[in-house]
Amino acid sequence: MSITRSLLSSIALLPLLTACQVYTGKPEGPPPATRLQGQVQLENGQLLFSPCQEQRRFLLVDGGNTGIEHEARQLASDGQGELFADLAGQLGGSQGQGNDGRFEVSQLYRLQGE
Repeated sequence: MSITRSLLSSIALLPLLTACQVYTGKPEGPPPATRLQGQVQLENGQLLFSPCQEQRRFLLVDGGNTGIEHEARQLASDGQGELFADLAGQLGGSQGQGNDGRFEVSQLYRLQGE
């Protein structure tokens, strides 16, 4: 009877021991980048980004030395009013009026006039 009892108690404790092994803790490093496509406009000296088929507008911030600000200003000075952009980065909260947040660009895939 004692062998059966110890065997049953071992089996009963097995899920508790395996549950501790499933938890991996908080992930290390920055969260994965969000990739978005949409329009970039230069307004009041700031770059604003509107994702495709959305009404939201984000203030663009160059977070990875991508050169997006320089390229966008150069294309805008060439007469391009609206630009198409394919970007990756991190979305953040709003820090001012006239936008729905900020988009910190870490990767510039494409920036061109429409």
